Amino acid sequence: MKKRLKSMHIASLELFLTAAENENFSTAAQYLNITPAAVSRSIKRLEERIGVELFSRNTRKTKLTPEGRIYYTKCTEVLESLISTEKALKVNKEAISGKLKISVPETFFNYKIIPYVKCFCAQYPQLKLDFHVTNRNIDFVTETYDIAVRLIQPDTRLEPFLVKRNYIVPHPVCLPVLNICLRII
Repeated sequence: MKKRLKSMHIASLELFLTAAENENFSTAAQYLNITPAAVSRSIKRLEERIGVELFSRNTRKTKLTPEGRIYYTKCTEVLESLISTEKALKVNKEAISGKLKISVPETFFNYKIIPYVKCFCAQYPQLKLDFHVTNRNIDFVTETYDIAVRLIQPDTRLEPFLVKRNYIVPHPVCLPVLNICLRII
């Protein structure tokens, strides 16, 4: 793979595409901010490398040959594929994904979480929710939960030790789940 790409230059393909779209080396040169002679030399090197004449040239007009049209079509497909791959990678990087382990009390889960799960999963398909429905007290750290919901009576001695809404600074993956929980509490 490395050897094949050594003779291939993306910049020369981009230059070829610009020249082919304009069918004019001067316009391509102006667009690329280089000289028409540089465009002509680059196209000539490309033609020599692949062994095919891509443009028919005369003093008045530059026009793609039938082989040049085929090459243009293939190069366009390749560059569009590269661009869409870059976009997809960027979207995947920014997408919320992974597994979220959540502990919730049974009643809260049945009446407050279940109605939202289907819609939530459709909105975040790459996020897998692992619900542990239990009323027992859990050890948040040793049981490795990402989120735990527990209901308490207001004004209890436990309240100062609990994380309150105003102070939550979670990992971005947790935000959608927390937003739902805070809306329905």
